[in-house]
Amino acid sequence: MIFFSTCATTPQLTTHEAANQFVKAINQNDVQALLKLSTPPFYVHNQQWESAKDGYGFVLGKRDQMILKDNEKLSVYMNMLNRELKIDSVDGEYIPTAEYPRFHDELGNFTLE
Repeated sequence: MIFFSTCATTPQLTTHEAANQFVKAINQNDVQALLKLSTPPFYVHNQQWESAKDGYGFVLGKRDQMILKDNEKLSVYMNMLNRELKIDSVDGEYIPTAEYPRFHDELGNFTLE
């Protein structure tokens, strides 16, 4: 599971619409749209899952966090993302940072810094 934080909004796009456009840009291999929808600092959280020790289901594994602090690093990352990622869902989902604690069981402690 990968979380992206800091997709840009514009007067023409709400946060939910920006999330949807981001997903569509990934699936359409549109790096320029990804860059237009993103602003540094851009946070990438990659949450791994592993089998539960009791053999039933999954539990949180290692989480990697990356902060892309400038446009050059963001561009390199978006080009890599464009090559390696496809998203099954048609729609992206915007989750306000105030709601992150609701997902503590699924994602553990989650901070932007």
